[in-house]
Amino acid sequence: METTMEQRALEAYQQLRDQHADPFRMKRCRIFVIGQDNDMEIVGAYQDVYEGLATIGDLAKDPVMRRMRFLGIDTCGWAAPVNGDGQDDAPPSVHPDRRRVRLVTLVDRNLEAGSALGFAEEPDEIITDSGNAKGSLADSLKEAMACIVLEQAGNN
Repeated sequence: METTMEQRALEAYQQLRDQHADPFRMKRCRIFVIGQDNDMEIVGAYQDVYEGLATIGDLAKDPVMRRMRFLGIDTCGWAAPVNGDGQDDAPPSVHPDRRRVRLVTLVDRNLEAGSALGFAEEPDEIITDSGNAKGSLADSLKEAMACIVLEQAGNN
């Protein structure tokens, strides 16, 4: 039976969680790959997740990246409720109802995604998503994978 992206993201979330003293207060995001043998390897740590995703394509020719089935990020930050009208001006970090959050998102070579998200005050209640999440982070992760796949296809 094939594992769904949602399940893979949950497995990665749980595996990576134990590698942090406090998984909700990481100083750097981590970019990782999962290879053909389902082995996970951290390929970079960055203070800014978008900077990391923008530069990770430089590793496209690395043997680890060539064996990669999934590209993922492990990050944390603040989340806040949205009011639904698109008029949320304040960033989540200053919102009065903010919550500390940790997110692991994966994308495969077909740009299918899955995520697992947890809140600091309820660390055992993990929310998963089968790729329906939208936003700049999901877009940046897919773009990074697309760039890697194209770079590798051009060098075969």
